[in-house]
Amino acid sequence: MQVRGHNLVWPSWNNTNVKAAQDARGDPAALAKVITDHIAETTTALSGRLVDWDVINETFTNHDFMDILGRQAMVDWFKAARAGDPAAKLYINDFNILEGEDAAHQDDYAATIQYLIDQGAPIDGIGLQSHFPARVTPMDELMKRFDRFAAFGKELEITEFDIDAADEATQADYTRDFMTAAFSQPSVKAFVMWGFWEGSHWRPRGAMLRRDWSPKPNGEVYKDLVFKRWWTNADGKTGAQGTYATRGFLGDYEIEVKAGGKSKTERVSLTKEGAKVECVLD
Repeated sequence: MQVRGHNLVWPSWNNTNVKAAQDARGDPAALAKVITDHIAETTTALSGRLVDWDVINETFTNHDFMDILGRQAMVDWFKAARAGDPAAKLYINDFNILEGEDAAHQDDYAATIQYLIDQGAPIDGIGLQSHFPARVTPMDELMKRFDRFAAFGKELEITEFDIDAADEATQADYTRDFMTAAFSQPSVKAFVMWGFWEGSHWRPRGAMLRRDWSPKPNGEVYKDLVFKRWWTNADGKTGAQGTYATRGFLGDYEIEVKAGGKSKTERVSLTKEGAKVECVLD
């Protein structure tokens, strides 16, 4: 199971997970050291075990630390995270980017990402939280926002998806449309729900499974897309050259080959468009 880290720095006094930061209040040099030490300790301890880190979370509404240390501190945090865990993808993360109509928030996020890139921060990806209220973003506007942030040339990831709506049919329809739109955008590399069970969800109506673990309509939509429509199952006989070919979605596969009373099974990964994988029966 792939695991992502959330988050290394939530840069405000109210939300910070860097508890020692409170002791450094009033001393900028000490505050800067406490934060970078926290990043170094955490990433080093978990190095190689996570696929992503949200290095910084919600800079538009949480900026106390940058007000004290300057914007350059964000660059330092990314560099510290890279030093501590060179293999993990490093993300910035924020809300009200795809959801809502908060243009100021979206513009600030774009400006912050551009600043990090311009200053040489080792940023790999852009997190898009996607906590939708009942009033969802129209598809044409959603695609414009995807394209805007894809233009930075970084990976995009849906990091905290849910829809807080009482109308389950509309919730399911938008889940289908949103996931399809995300799947169609080449820059979107991953999709993470912010909880899935009604019994343990910050917005219970946003869950995909009811308290009794039965799937809601949006849960059925998710299963249909991920395990049927976007899942490749194929079989057939080889041609005269002893080869068989088919097209498949990107991802991990189990290939079984049988011939002359022998069989062989291999696990392979189709990692990019145009790539080929093979299983040879000796």
